[in-house]
Amino acid sequence: VERHRTVPSSSCTYPLVIYAITSTGIFRYFPHILHLNPYSDNPYFSSNWKFPVISFLFPIRFGDYREEIAHASSKINIKTAPLILIPVLPLSSLYSPFTWAWYYEAGASAYNVMLESTILDLHSDIVIPTDLTSIKSILRLIDDSLPIIIIPVGR
Repeated sequence: VERHRTVPSSSCTYPLVIYAITSTGIFRYFPHILHLNPYSDNPYFSSNWKFPVISFLFPIRFGDYREEIAHASSKINIKTAPLILIPVLPLSSLYSPFTWAWYYEAGASAYNVMLESTILDLHSDIVIPTDLTSIKSILRLIDDSLPIIIIPVGR
């Protein structure tokens, strides 16, 4: 069994880290987690074995931060969206200094979210972050992280 993600990736590196913001909090999405392995260099053990694919949402902060995200974006009306997704690019983990190529990857992930939203009779949009410092502070990101786009999903 060969495991892969639905979203395509440039060079199969999957560098994007996805954050989900809801009315209850901010969560980081960990795909393909089988179990936590405290004895490994990477404590989040992932494998291509014949196990079911288990994903995990790790809580970052509790509380409603959608309005703060909306104020840091190009569209203030996204503050009422039940779900806001933000793909973030950790620049220190890239093998290439050319960040322009990763915008295509973020666009592909947004495209897949928009396709699934349409199937579920939901609306989605692509919003440009205008205040990166605020978004980094809200998501508790380190300085070398780049929030690429904002994807609100809702009715």
